[in-house]
Parts: sequence; structure tokens; C-alpha cells
Amino acid sequence: IWQGFTGMRVHDNWLENGAKYGLNIGDVGAGTGKVELQAWNNVIMGTKLPPFRMGSSATSMDITFAYNTIHNAMVSNSGSGNGYFRNEGAGSGAIRIYNNVLSQGAATVTGTRWFWDYSGTSSGWTFRNNLYWDAGRGVALPADPAALSGDPKFANAAGGDLSLLAGSPAIDRALQPVPFTITNDMSAKVPRPSGPANDIGAFERPQ
Repeated sequence: IWQGFTGMRVHDNWLENGAKYGLNIGDVGAGTGKVELQAWNNVIMGTKLPPFRMGSSATSMDITFAYNTIHNAMVSNSGSGNGYFRNEGAGSGAIRIYNNVLSQGAATVTGTRWFWDYSGTSSGWTFRNNLYWDAGRGVALPADPAALSGDPKFANAAGGDLSLLAGSPAIDRALQPVPFTITNDMSAKVPRPSGPANDIGAFERPQ
């Protein structure tokens, strides 16, 4: 009997131009086991397919994806629904998507959604306090009761600098608690918080 995967930690990574997915969670489809994962301070850019794919059948999930920055991803049609987050599994439990900068770009396929439930059996997904930027495309927000919408004001996205400029709506707005402590940003040089509250996304602007 498959027991699952626990103790997984994915942090401080830069993934760019992946041929398929960014973070891909999949298992043997046994309909048993536990998946436990914490992912923070990651940047995902330019993935051809969804930057976050869930393909698990685990009956006990404890997953937190928080303080990450996704920009200009989902650059190719997948043929089964385009979304920054795509659920293909029948697993159940807690899947927390908190305090992330989710930004579409010029290469993002038109019509890409924030969340696409391909399986039709999504369970336990919660979106809280994310900053969404659709570059003026009119993409409907997911069910996120604390959603923020607007240009994150990256320092130089074209040049690969996704740190925050002054005036970014992400600054001091990461107010959704997460079940673990994060002491600094992706650069490992700026402590969290560096102001009244943490900044949304992988980068904290020094104050």
C-alpha cells in the first residue's frame, strides 16, 4: 500500500522556460496515502504548461504554496485547459495557495485561467491573499476572498528582475497566515518582514 510522500520542502528556486510544468505533484494513483509539501520563495517563469499541476489521488493532503512569484508562464496550449493552477487528480485534503504574485505576461496563452479543474473533482483548494495581474486581459479571479488585483511593478521583468518597485501593491500585503515560518525572501538578503507586514511573492522590498 502506497504510504505517500511527506516532509517535502521546495524553496528558493528559479525555474525558467520549463518544457512542461513548474511544480508537478503526481503519484501512482492508488487512492491512498498522504502528500505533505511546503513550497515558498520560488520563481516560476515561461513554463509551456501549467506552472502548478496537481495529479495526486492521495486521500490526505497538506500542501502549502506560499510566497512564490509566477510570471509569464503557460506559454503553450495544453489541449486540456490552460490554467496557472491545474487539478487533474481526485485527491482530497488541504491545498493552500497563499500570498503569491501571479502575473500573466505577453507570452501567456490568451484565455489562460488562474485555476482549471480538469478532473472535475477538485477538493480542498483554497486561494487566499494572492496578487493577480492579467495584463489587462479581463481574466476572472478565482474564489479568493482576499484577492488583490493589479500590476505587481516588477523592477525589470524583461531583464529577469522580479523584485518589487516602490508602490507595488504587493508590499506589506501578505496578511494570510501560513503554517510555517519564513524568515527571509528569495534573495536571502532581506528579512521578512521588512516593514509592517510581509510582502506578497518571492521578494521582500527593503525598507
